[in-house]
Amino acid sequence: MIGYGKQYIDQKDIDAVVEVLKSDTLTGGSVIDKFEENLSNYTGFKYCSVVNSGTAALHCALFAAGIKEGDEVIVPSITFTATANAVCYLGAKPVFCDVNESLLINPYIIENLVTPKTKAIITVDMGGQLVDYQTIKSICKKHNLVFISDSCHAFGAITKKSKIATPDIICYSFHPVKHITTGEGGAVLTNDMFYDTLVKTFRNHGRYKTFDNKQLHIGYNYRMPDINAALGNSQLKKIDKFIIKRKEIAIKYLKAFENMVNVKVVRQQFENVWHLFIIKTHNRDKFIEYMKANNIMCVVHYPPVYDHPYHKKSCVNCPYTATIYGQVVSIPIFYTLSEGQQSLIIGKIINWENNMKLLIEDV
Repeated sequence: MIGYGKQYIDQKDIDAVVEVLKSDTLTGGSVIDKFEENLSNYTGFKYCSVVNSGTAALHCALFAAGIKEGDEVIVPSITFTATANAVCYLGAKPVFCDVNESLLINPYIIENLVTPKTKAIITVDMGGQLVDYQTIKSICKKHNLVFISDSCHAFGAITKKSKIATPDIICYSFHPVKHITTGEGGAVLTNDMFYDTLVKTFRNHGRYKTFDNKQLHIGYNYRMPDINAALGNSQLKKIDKFIIKRKEIAIKYLKAFENMVNVKVVRQQFENVWHLFIIKTHNRDKFIEYMKANNIMCVVHYPPVYDHPYHKKSCVNCPYTATIYGQVVSIPIFYTLSEGQQSLIIGKIINWENNMKLLIEDV
């Protein structure tokens, strides 16, 4: 079975982890400092705090932004549940904003959702494609909101060479299917020292080094172990070739699907580092069954957050989400996807394009 995503680990990664295992320090060591320094240098953000998951990164970011019970935070309707859950962790309310044809938060309806309770906006770089950072930053500035980017799908899209309006806080994930992996892990980056200080204390039980490690507020154990950071340092050295390969695969897909009627690629507007390759097709669930029968795993990313039972209490007005959700599906894309596997995937999708009505009856 060809999975939709897969990590790549080489001997250098293994050696880096083994070196830490043989050392005297498995947590809180210098390898953490080095990983944070490397991430800052790569992305161009001044401050970095690594944590043990992308979800923890979002929780830390919202705490640093001062989100509290009764506040509202605008989030996109289609994202992984962690984006909205992190808001709920602090007793705040996620307010769901409809997405556009790129499955990105629609910046042109955000202001309709702003109320006196709104304190922040979380955007999601869905599938690896950047949102309209300039427009959203302008909205946040106009309404005095904190701009938090959930860029867990898009590590590598923003570097120190990027000419882009930066968010106040950006969060990354290093889950195994992401561009680089630490096994599990995440990072919070910012250019604001105050935010960074709060993140670093929140990830360490609310304790401040400048106050003799005394706890001044509630915090969590969100620290990243040195083993994970060592893997991250090694993986980071390969990020450029990882992204190049994903873009090569995406270009091949785009060319193969450009004139199709029954299969369409989700609209591309901004820089994309292709964590996911998302297509649209009618009879989506039958398509997934058809591809599975041919040993190709295709996955839905994601059901609307407000469709989860926990979040159904939220009132929403997301007409485009309701229309598009039943059509979208991610096909395989990852660094080690071979040319033969790519050709197989494309061939099966061409067959679906040409014979969809017959295949629906057979599946």
